[in-house]
Amino acid sequence: MSENELVSPGAELGFEEEYEAGEGVYIADGKIYSSVLGERVIEGRTIGVKAKKKLKNLSIGDVLYGQVGMVAEPVVALIEVLAPKKKDAYFPSNSDYCSLHASSLKRGFVRNIHDEIKIGDIVRAEVLEVKKTEVCLTTNKNNLGVVKAFCTKDRAVLEMKEGALICPLCGRNEIRKVSDDYGKAEV
Repeated sequence: MSENELVSPGAELGFEEEYEAGEGVYIADGKIYSSVLGERVIEGRTIGVKAKKKLKNLSIGDVLYGQVGMVAEPVVALIEVLAPKKKDAYFPSNSDYCSLHASSLKRGFVRNIHDEIKIGDIVRAEVLEVKKTEVCLTTNKNNLGVVKAFCTKDRAVLEMKEGALICPLCGRNEIRKVSDDYGKAEV
């Protein structure tokens, strides 16, 4: 792994014996992990992650990546925008989050949005509506949804095996509204 390499949340960056933890990282079991999507930065003996900049001026139909920052059960999740797929797409006003309503999550009935996405998941979403104070997203297409999920028990990246999301560490089976290319998207 090189300095200034793009890393996603949960990526192992080094060991506590090697580095001091800087911004955008956390320590678990003596290892240093990224807590945000951004560039790995090493300054002396300090390692951190510089988060991707916020965006402005999204338009309806823009496709973007975001990280689930909050789930307000039963119907809304707040998604922090990480990167647009279009170079000319920017984030509106000064808000850091877009909203994803349960009715825009997938086809069919969603009783509780927390059953389909979890805090920390990386999602690919499309801008459905741009309001003065809110940007509404949808993941109601096959190519949209969770592209990278983390185990709710030990935060390991879940692997897709025979249509199920399985934790490689604890064997836990979890459910998400995944994109059709889960685990293959470059995030």
